[in-house]
Amino acid sequence: MMRIFLYFIVLSTLVFSQSPYGFLKFNHSARGTALGGAAASIENDASLITYNPALIETVENNFVNVTFMKNVLDISSGNITYVHDGWDIGKIAFSANFNNWGDFDRTDDVGNINGNFGGIDLAFGAYISNELDSNFYYGLGIKYIYSGIDDVAGSALGIDAGIFYRLNERTNIGVSVLNVGTQIVKYNGQNVDLPTDIRISGNHRLRGLPILFNLAFHSLADDLAIGEKLSNIAVGLEIAFGQYVRGRVAFNNSVREETSIEFDPGLSGFTFGGGLIFDAAKLDYSLATYGTQTSQHRITISFDL
Repeated sequence: MMRIFLYFIVLSTLVFSQSPYGFLKFNHSARGTALGGAAASIENDASLITYNPALIETVENNFVNVTFMKNVLDISSGNITYVHDGWDIGKIAFSANFNNWGDFDRTDDVGNINGNFGGIDLAFGAYISNELDSNFYYGLGIKYIYSGIDDVAGSALGIDAGIFYRLNERTNIGVSVLNVGTQIVKYNGQNVDLPTDIRISGNHRLRGLPILFNLAFHSLADDLAIGEKLSNIAVGLEIAFGQYVRGRVAFNNSVREETSIEFDPGLSGFTFGGGLIFDAAKLDYSLATYGTQTSQHRITISFDL
């Protein structure tokens, strides 16, 4: 029990080290998580637009996807995104994210229980994406963000922006700036920053092999020295087993450094997953580990409308 408690403290520190709106940095899809977050340059997947809104323009047809994540203790999270093709100004998308912290006992100074309370985080976004030039796309989005626990709450407006460039039929590059904005209502009367993130990502489909290699630098907006920023790197591999099955494995160096517990690092920083592709739907799963005692499971279901 003590180890589980320590892992919970580490994960909470990771999520809220910069902002109570830190759930925006980890509430992503199963495929993106299984690739370690190296997903800002993968085309034709509606579940990845939270990494880079420019990817919206690459999604074929109308698409909706739903993700659910089971976290430690009673914490659960999820999101839904919808991409609509049919406007002259470009493709549009909508997203909704939630993070439920579960129920807690309310106690007085001597430990007597006087009811309970909970906490929840929410974000609702609207996006547009279009072509700038041949094989070159942009995306913009705005979202309303809310975070509250018990009677303490705050809200903010955030902006996401990104570009995507298809270098050739096997290589893509994506750059995104996420969660740039300001508070609408101060969190418990305090000024807090949004967890702004800058990502540079690329992928390459290996010639003659069924492997998609993904590389990303993330958290480049953090107040760190250049060398430390460049250590925020994620590497992910997606392997195709025929036409309908995918396997994934990744390593994220900064997650390893921030969540490893000295006496029991385990596979912290490593993620695993897979996917099944059907005619009009996809099913993805990911497993993220933190030491040997704690893990996060995500499932994403996507439908072609």
